[in-house]
Amino acid sequence: MSNEHIKKFLDEYLAKPINDYAVLITGCWGSGKTYFISQYMGGEKDKKIRNWLMDSIDRFVVYVSLFGAKSREDIEN
Repeated sequence: MSNEHIKKFLDEYLAKPINDYAVLITGCWGSGKTYFISQYMGGEKDKKIRNWLMDSIDRFVVYVSLFGAKSREDIEN
């Protein structure tokens, strides 16, 4: 299965000067979510994201892995 639709969405999301929502990528354990994001943010994309971040001090990227979290309390901790 291709993830081109996710790449396109993330490209458009990062191109916006302001976003008032976060992006959540879901999938079964072992489906490659972490791998996908690490690949997306690597190479030329890494440079693109750094440039996007440098345009404003008000923006930042937060990557959160919920590996091992079993409850909302786990996430909050």
